[in-house]
Amino acid sequence: MENVIKINQNSTYDHIQAFLNDLESENTKKSYEAAISDFFKWKYKKIPMEFINPTHLNSLTYPAMKGYRSSLRKKYSCNTVNNRMNALYSLLKDLVKIQERGQYVYTYRLNDLRLKPLKNTDAEEYGYVEWEEVTRWIDYLLNSNQRNKEGKAAMFHIGRLTGIRKEGLSQLDFTDLVKEDGVWTLRSDLKGNKYKFALQNKDAQMLLKLKTTDDPKEKIFKMSVKTIERLFKHILEVFKIPEERNIALHSLRGLAIYEAYEASGKDILVAQKLAGHENIETTYGYIKKRRDLHAQPTLYMGKEFNNESVNELSDDDWKKIYNNLSRSAKYEIQKLIQ
Repeated sequence: MENVIKINQNSTYDHIQAFLNDLESENTKKSYEAAISDFFKWKYKKIPMEFINPTHLNSLTYPAMKGYRSSLRKKYSCNTVNNRMNALYSLLKDLVKIQERGQYVYTYRLNDLRLKPLKNTDAEEYGYVEWEEVTRWIDYLLNSNQRNKEGKAAMFHIGRLTGIRKEGLSQLDFTDLVKEDGVWTLRSDLKGNKYKFALQNKDAQMLLKLKTTDDPKEKIFKMSVKTIERLFKHILEVFKIPEERNIALHSLRGLAIYEAYEASGKDILVAQKLAGHENIETTYGYIKKRRDLHAQPTLYMGKEFNNESVNELSDDDWKKIYNNLSRSAKYEIQKLIQ
């Protein structure tokens, strides 16, 4: 392709606007503009995009691009992250062709800045949370003075129960909560994908208590995606969750998928159906890391089984032991009881 020479463009901001104006679709322009603006805010902090110059872009490095993508992964799905990175690379590909007075304005090496697109199986790299940990978040919210504390607590519970993404959670309204054949169901329709989850009566009643009007389209949690993100950031700060744990809102989805796997007797097909994954390898990506950690043989190797100590346990001792078992072990016991 021949080099593109743009005349009378005196700043990087002008170059960016020229790139955006050349895009065919208005929707594409808006999404690209949002992605590019987000990158500059992350990389250059308080410098407005209007004041970004070629020197800023010429100093871009591979670690910087990787760091930016890591920040996106804490907020968005793999597909969304890839789309945002593609928007950024499209801009960089366009800018690197620009000449002024016979000299290239941008001298970065584009190939050195490229990252491989994420695969859905990369989701396992999100940090994971335990069911009991989320329960502590819920208890904190219910005992706080926050507005809509019941809605916020319910959002975390439904998130860990169904694995619905934050966009889907924010869109749920009371027409999505219906009773079918005596069973309460929660329906989620996001980006053309339809999901249906059976709920216990107590969970359905918890949601119904959030209803404040006669409008059937009233939102269940009454929170936008931005509000959910701010709430999650608050939880991370209150509970002093270390950054290296890499906990993200998407971790709730990972928890739901793993719980479905454990509750079904380790049936990955059940977990796949709950997650709505077309490819079972995607589901496996969510389960593998946590399963491998819990299955480490060093946790039980060399231990002897002492039946006499078991026989000496009182009912209260058994209850205490049961309460301290892993959720996987509890599920197994529940199956045997039934």
